[in-house]
Amino acid sequence: MNGWLEKLRKLRFYIIVGVLNVSSLGLLTYYNNPPVASSSRSVVVPSNQKVIQTDTVAGRPVSMRIPSLNLELPIDEGFYNESDSTWTLSGYNAHFAMPTMLANNQEGNTLVYGHNNKYVFGPLNKLQPGAQLEIRTDNGHMFYYTYESAVSVQPDDLSVFTYEGPPILTLQTCTGNWNELRTLSTFSLTRVIKYNPNAERDNANREKFMNELQNLSVPSYPSSTTIQ
Repeated sequence: MNGWLEKLRKLRFYIIVGVLNVSSLGLLTYYNNPPVASSSRSVVVPSNQKVIQTDTVAGRPVSMRIPSLNLELPIDEGFYNESDSTWTLSGYNAHFAMPTMLANNQEGNTLVYGHNNKYVFGPLNKLQPGAQLEIRTDNGHMFYYTYESAVSVQPDDLSVFTYEGPPILTLQTCTGNWNELRTLSTFSLTRVIKYNPNAERDNANREKFMNELQNLSVPSYPSSTTIQ
């Protein structure tokens, strides 16, 4: 009788584990392949993010991050004051030059400028080709850029305002022995996604669930167990 009950318990356990496995497979399939509107022109992005089509996507930059420099900054609006020929400037934040293009996936140059100090754009002198830059916009998009090159120009160089071509982002800061020049660091757009602040948390929850499922083991019953 005890042997028969033990077999029954094991059978019930296997059935429960099988149901959990099927359910988890369904969840993983859904999360790793979310429903997306079909389009041959979709931007390829990580599976945990929503795909943005190549229709125009644009927004005002509100924050930026360069992972390789451990640099993360808020971006304020930047305006030119004609009365004293100065731009809005902060010792701790970057600024989006309002006369330039919004961050977008179609064309033009988006200019973000800041002080050449350790809190803002001082670390840019350590940029390496291929470095990644992330821009988050006020309407909930993430723009990813790749560093291309940098050039030093005179303060009266207006090329950042006259650029025409594929979408790029330029970081501008002072340089030279007396900050008499301007360094323009150019980044090309690689992709755009819908910003999902919970993506990292969702990934962690899925990994935890799968780890717990894999750690399940068949319980062992002593042969002398007596069922009351």
